[in-house]
Amino acid sequence: MRTPDRAAPTLLADLGGTNVRFALADTGRALPLMDDSVRRYRVKDYGSLAEAIRQYFSDTGHEAPRAVIAAAGRVSEGETVKVTNNPWLVAAHTLQAELGMESVHLVNDFAAQAMAVPLLAHEQLSAVGPQPLPTLGQRETQSFVVMGPGTGLGVAGLLRRQGHWTVLETEGGHAGFAAHTAEDVEILHRLNERFGRVSNERMICGNGLVNLYLALADIAGQPAEEYTPEDITARAETGSDPLCVRTVETLAGIFGSVAGDLVLSL
Repeated sequence: MRTPDRAAPTLLADLGGTNVRFALADTGRALPLMDDSVRRYRVKDYGSLAEAIRQYFSDTGHEAPRAVIAAAGRVSEGETVKVTNNPWLVAAHTLQAELGMESVHLVNDFAAQAMAVPLLAHEQLSAVGPQPLPTLGQRETQSFVVMGPGTGLGVAGLLRRQGHWTVLETEGGHAGFAAHTAEDVEILHRLNERFGRVSNERMICGNGLVNLYLALADIAGQPAEEYTPEDITARAETGSDPLCVRTVETLAGIFGSVAGDLVLSL
């Protein structure tokens, strides 16, 4: 039986619907992440996660005996995950056998994001709004919402009780959208016609930008271009297309409203 090599790095993977990002961590260091090891690959270019990992090892010249996979989907008993908006089905033991690794561990991506929050230094945080930044881990009772848009909308909770951290895994991104303004109502009406039930994720994600753009174009009576999320973002950044600017502003406003609702819920 091979003796585990604890000095060897651990492979980290952030697996979403569009991209998979890899990095290596040396757990013997004060700052484990090996910064020059980070690479991004498009999911559609590979038939499986194992294939993408082999490409990463080939590109970097590194190997790793262990892996921790943070995946955008519900992890079933720590063994399998079907990633939302991604054709891959990932099973920990199968991946471990395919790659000849000592261990492979699966975790929900936003559970992993929540686990990272207590590790953040104060100078790594930015305040949004008038309230001062909290000091992490210095109070017995603290509650946090952890959320972020990508291919979908990830949501997790993080609780500190009696000095211990607990992560709450959720599917909060699929909660129903609550309209707060007259424009929200018009957007909801158009998305409801297209999709039926409208979740927060229909707007707060990459494809959500396109959904909002099409809805706002219809509300304004303007012809809509066949833009991708990247097109909309690029035109908003340059200010070359006022409708794209409005789309990004609208997404940010809805994101803020949803964040506030989640804070009230938790």
